[in-house]
Amino acid sequence: MVATAFFVMHVQVATRFLSSSPPIYWFASYVLTSHKGWGYLIWGYSAAYILIGTLLFSNFYPFT
Repeated sequence: MVATAFFVMHVQVATRFLSSSPPIYWFASYVLTSHKGWGYLIWGYSAAYILIGTLLFSNFYPFT
């Protein structure tokens, strides 16, 4: 899936395609529960992505 997304798809399509892939979320949940330092980093990235994405989307800027 990653190779197809990297070589064939547009970046917006690839972002939506890969965000629906369960292994990404399985890995993130594993890291959140087992590695505290990396867990905080993933949590912070997710929170920043949501906040910045909301601000950009509401001002008609792309964020994906």
